[in-house]
Amino acid sequence: HPKVEADGTMWNFGTMLDKVVMYQFSPQGKLVKHHVMKCPRSAMVHDFVVSQKHLIFIFSPIALNMDLLHSGRSMVNSMEWKGNESSKVLIVEKADFTKSRILEIPALMLFHFGNAWEENNVIRLDFVKSEDLRNFNTWMPKIMRGEDVTSEPSTPAFLTIDLNRNKISMTERSETLEFPRVDPRVVGQRNQFLYY
Repeated sequence: HPKVEADGTMWNFGTMLDKVVMYQFSPQGKLVKHHVMKCPRSAMVHDFVVSQKHLIFIFSPIALNMDLLHSGRSMVNSMEWKGNESSKVLIVEKADFTKSRILEIPALMLFHFGNAWEENNVIRLDFVKSEDLRNFNTWMPKIMRGEDVTSEPSTPAFLTIDLNRNKISMTERSETLEFPRVDPRVVGQRNQFLYY
């Protein structure tokens, strides 16, 4: 999910097990910079978010069981949830991809972020939280076979990341939802509304 700011600047990423590659493109579509760096290992990182000064990723504790994969199981069915491990929050400076920090939060699963913004060196961001990998492991294969599915609830969650103290706090709501969006004019800026 690339992030496009109001001025047309686009940010995107890709992962390769324990590496992440980050990209910045100009509003005209020219590659401005890219960087490959070591990152926390996770078998799936689906989305990220941008604030005014940072790219933020959450690496859920998901391992890829290579024995299952080599035995012919699908990539989805070869992913294993490691709930006794923490999720890692990678915060990378937009101005210099080599400057980053990693903080930890309790294990959680997410597919999609909404938006992020910051002031006074505090980042606020929102995303849709699931407890673990069950939706992906059970729901996705059934959908691919054309079967009806009932999924576990996914709920809105909000992180406050204090960069001065390297502390994270999280609040949650109870509605079941997915696919958060903000008005494209406020991507990476303070927003009033979030749509699901």
